[in-house]
Amino acid sequence: MKGGLTFAGVNGQSRGLYNPDKNNVMPRAGLAYSFDPKTVIRAGFGMYFGSLGTRLADVVQTGFNQPTSLVPTNDGGVTFVANLANPFPDGFLQPRGAAAGAATNAGNPISFFNPNPAAARLYKWQVDIQRELPGRVVFEIGYQGARNRELEVSRQLSALPNKYLSASPARDNTTINYLTANLPNPFAGIPQFNGTGLAATSFRVKLCFLRSRSSPAYRISPTTGRAGTTR
Repeated sequence: MKGGLTFAGVNGQSRGLYNPDKNNVMPRAGLAYSFDPKTVIRAGFGMYFGSLGTRLADVVQTGFNQPTSLVPTNDGGVTFVANLANPFPDGFLQPRGAAAGAATNAGNPISFFNPNPAAARLYKWQVDIQRELPGRVVFEIGYQGARNRELEVSRQLSALPNKYLSASPARDNTTINYLTANLPNPFAGIPQFNGTGLAATSFRVKLCFLRSRSSPAYRISPTTGRAGTTR
């Protein structure tokens, strides 16, 4: 598995949350032309940028605000290690700040800022024609258009690849059984994964594909934490 979190101001990383996009130009252009005293055409074009240096999102606190996942069973529900009287038999995971580096929050979901975001942009254009009719009535027809680019959206990096999905128009029990079969968990018993969604002794094939990138897990309160910033 490759990848992990980096932290602002640690190991040569910038102290900023992201590198701002500084090369944005917002041109405007307009045209008005009169064919005769009663007919005029108008047109315009403009480019606009969103946010303009402000990221409208919360600061990611992973590593400094540590959730503990509820892991009720390690064998697919055959037996249960957690219950209402003791939902966290292994205790709570403690925040380590940036000490774990790329292994921060291993076994749990992570989210992060794109360090090099491009400002969202909007192109707008318009053209219309006005004509004065008898009786001093004005007729107008026009067209307006717009197009967006570089829109910032959240992406799930652990989606199940399409090649593992069934293309059958009917219920595909073979694929269902394959994706829901239990396999030995290679992460079981590793101390770093205790108390996380990867602590079970086995998990389903489907989750194996997902967790090879970014593990899904329950996020249960309470949490323990301290102030800090991740990038």
